[in-house]
Amino acid sequence: MFGRRGRTAPGPRSAAGLRRIVTGLALPPGWTRDTLVEVVARRRRRPIQLVPIDAAVIGGQYSGAWLKRDHDDLVVYADSSSLRHSTNVVCHELTHMLLRHDEVATPESAADAVDVVRAVSRPGVRAVFGRSGYADEQEYEAELLAGMIIAARRPGFGDDAAGRIAGSF
Repeated sequence: MFGRRGRTAPGPRSAAGLRRIVTGLALPPGWTRDTLVEVVARRRRRPIQLVPIDAAVIGGQYSGAWLKRDHDDLVVYADSSSLRHSTNVVCHELTHMLLRHDEVATPESAADAVDVVRAVSRPGVRAVFGRSGYADEQEYEAELLAGMIIAARRPGFGDDAAGRIAGSF
C-alpha cells in the first residue's frame, strides 16, 4: 500500500543530485506555486490538489501534509498561512514526492491520519505523510531541495554567491 515490495527509494542525494532535480523541473524564473504544482503533477503523471485546512488539524500554521490517494495526491496546508509561507509548505511536501519518499516512509499515526482525512473530507486516502512520517534524513533532504527550488525563483540561480552557497549543502 505504501511502497513497492523489493524496491526502495533512493537514499540521501548529493548536492549535485538535488541541483539536477531543480534543473530538471525547468521552472521559469519567477514561477508561481500553481506552476510548481502543475510541473510536479506532470512529472508524477497524477493530479495534485492543494487543500487549505485549519492549522490546528495539521499541527500549526507552518505545517503541511501529503495525502496520497489511489489516483491523485492532496497537499494540505494551513488556511491561515500567508502566500509566502503556504508556498514554502507546499514546496516542501512536493519535494517529498519528487524524492519518492513515499516508497520508504512510514505514514503518520492512524489517529493523525484520521484527523486530517476528516478535516479535508476526501475519501480514498491511502496514506498521510507529514513531519513525523519521515526519517529525519528525509526531512532534511526535502527541506534542502525545497530551499533550492525556492531559491531558483531568482534569475541566475546557481550563478551568484547565494546560489553557490545554497547548492553546497
